[in-house]
Amino acid sequence: MFLRVPTIPSKMRRREWLRGASLIAVVVALSVGVLEVAGPRGVVATPDEGAVVDPAVRAVLAAGRPAMVLAVLREQADVRAADGVADKAAKGRTVYESLVRTAEATQTPLRALLARRGVAFTSYFIVNAVAFEADEATVAAVAALDGVERILPLPTFAIDPTVSRASFAPYDASAPHDTTAPDVAVDVAVAERNIKAIGADKVWRQGYLGAGATVAIIDTGVNARHPALAQRYRGRAEGDDYNWLDAVAGQDAPVDVNDHGTHVAGIVLGKQGSREVGVAPEAEWIACRIFAQDRGTTQAILSCLQWALAPTKRDGSAPQPDRAPDIVNASWGIFGRLFCDNPFPGEVAIRNLVAAGILFVAASGNDGPRCGSVCPPASLIDAFAVGNYDDERRSIADTSSRGPFVLGAVERIKPDVAAPGVNINSAIGTSGFGIKQGTSMAAPHVSGAAALLIGARPDLSGRPAEVRAILEDTADPLNADQCGPSGGRAFNNAAGHGVIDVEAAVAAALDLPTATPTATDAPRPTATATGVPTATARATTTPGPTTPAAATATTEWTPTPRPSVPPPTATRPTPDLPAGRLWLPVLSR
Repeated sequence: MFLRVPTIPSKMRRREWLRGASLIAVVVALSVGVLEVAGPRGVVATPDEGAVVDPAVRAVLAAGRPAMVLAVLREQADVRAADGVADKAAKGRTVYESLVRTAEATQTPLRALLARRGVAFTSYFIVNAVAFEADEATVAAVAALDGVERILPLPTFAIDPTVSRASFAPYDASAPHDTTAPDVAVDVAVAERNIKAIGADKVWRQGYLGAGATVAIIDTGVNARHPALAQRYRGRAEGDDYNWLDAVAGQDAPVDVNDHGTHVAGIVLGKQGSREVGVAPEAEWIACRIFAQDRGTTQAILSCLQWALAPTKRDGSAPQPDRAPDIVNASWGIFGRLFCDNPFPGEVAIRNLVAAGILFVAASGNDGPRCGSVCPPASLIDAFAVGNYDDERRSIADTSSRGPFVLGAVERIKPDVAAPGVNINSAIGTSGFGIKQGTSMAAPHVSGAAALLIGARPDLSGRPAEVRAILEDTADPLNADQCGPSGGRAFNNAAGHGVIDVEAAVAAALDLPTATPTATDAPRPTATATGVPTATARATTTPGPTTPAAATATTEWTPTPRPSVPPPTATRPTPDLPAGRLWLPVLSR
């Protein structure tokens, strides 16, 4: 089924229409058996008999080898209670407590079985699932447990091979730079070409530099010693707990084994003296490492997504959802279609992050110009996907992945927006600068832009749907319809809604009416984690019982926006998607 959408004057209305149309397509798909039947949002329905163990897992076990797997529980937490919570910290606590309650209530039989068999395991709450490595008999025993929905493989993944250390070029200090003083007395550094292309330097001159916003870099790590980044590391003064986690090797302090994460962080907020390589130079960063060099595990992805929702101490203990970032930057994904359609609970994990008030920004991939080459996580509906715009040629880069993303009978336009990603200068090593390109470089421009919006309007913190709507609605449309947009040239599968315009976005944010709370969200203590007995020392702990979520008040927007800039709506609900088959945010086996 191919959806064609008529021209609708408002971008906001068109986007909502498209999402509604996607839901209709899902219903059609369900009626013909393309997808499994799903219950309420966040609750996975019962699969058909014999569909519990993924064929890839069965193949490994049949060869007589143990398999590393993820057992996904049928019951997934319903986090809709957070929709009406205005305060970001309270919203995060509500989601966290719901997730932990569900995991604690449903994982006990599975954990007990694995413990009896001496199998080490790792328990998660970001999705209700348990990872372990076991033989055929143990996997069969787990599959027979009431409440186990699927047993999935856990492949490894990698950063895009076209963006590597070999592609770095030394920073040319002799290159000309614009040294024109700003019009107002604000400490504004010299902006890079790509920063000017999205109008971020004009926002700085208004005094908005991203102060108060926090961005989590989930990547190869970040070099906290780099002078362009050191001052903006949230752990610089308060320590590494709750600000850094190494999900690969357990390093106590921030490191970067590849320079990829350091380069990404520099684009978000890097600044060294008069050299400005970052979009939001007064935002703060925290980081979680998922890569060993250029390879990593699905377990590390889940661990870092879970950490972003509720940051922990460096040993993974004492999660605190109050310390969660405003934005997560994911400059990784499937680059190559081979594993794009593997099942994996990435949709649920990212949906839970967004429900907790966190904007999830994802690189769309570098598999262009092939149509249909955007894969998870960028293809997921709750991920804010970013294409690679060549600001010098004023076109989408050939390598930037294109949509549509097709799931059964549903066709989704992706990416959502575009940002500069060609020949981007940013931080590398402990003190250097270098050139890098790809959608990995485009995505942090959008993360930085979101930080500028939150810095200008702090009440946008915890409202990722509104931040996303502002950036989409103020983007500069770019006609690039070679992959057949469903809704007109201004919204297409190469550039999405267009190239972000930070100056226009901040103006729209400032134009929003002030939120007037109808009541005050009462502060509540955060539930702490308790250890769960496991069979071996390799098994990790899972948070224990939580305090019940208290009722929280909603916040209503006062009307009367100025007509010159159509503001986004106060809320933008995300339609339900089928939860029976989910999709893989990895690169390769």
